[in-house]
Amino acid sequence: MHPDAIKVAVAVVKDARGRILVNRRPAGAAFMPGYWEFPGGKLERGEDAWQALVRELKEELAIAVLGGQPLMVLEHGYPDRRVRLEVWQVDEYSGWPVPQEGQQVGWCEPRQLEQLRLLPADGPIVTKLLELAET
Repeated sequence: MHPDAIKVAVAVVKDARGRILVNRRPAGAAFMPGYWEFPGGKLERGEDAWQALVRELKEELAIAVLGGQPLMVLEHGYPDRRVRLEVWQVDEYSGWPVPQEGQQVGWCEPRQLEQLRLLPADGPIVTKLLELAET
């Protein structure tokens, strides 16, 4: 892991129909406004990725994460920063996602993810989800 990488917990949340939850960064966001992304956020001091994921989904979407499993870990370099994404597949949650920070949310079939303007770091996640959908 690059020592300066920003650690981020990322959730792949599916509904009963197998659709995947994504949200759109607000127009006023400091970093890549208007891009779609998987929900999650930066780890705070003393948190591990699972703790951060549970906290972020509660804060951003008002859902309680009850169960999940690691999906993948990846790093991505942007021109001004490097991120380390710990991606989790959220298998169980309570509540229905309701945006708490003014972001737009949507549910997509795995193939529809390719049509979105996703953050570049999320590309390998889409590839992994498409591979899993074929098996």
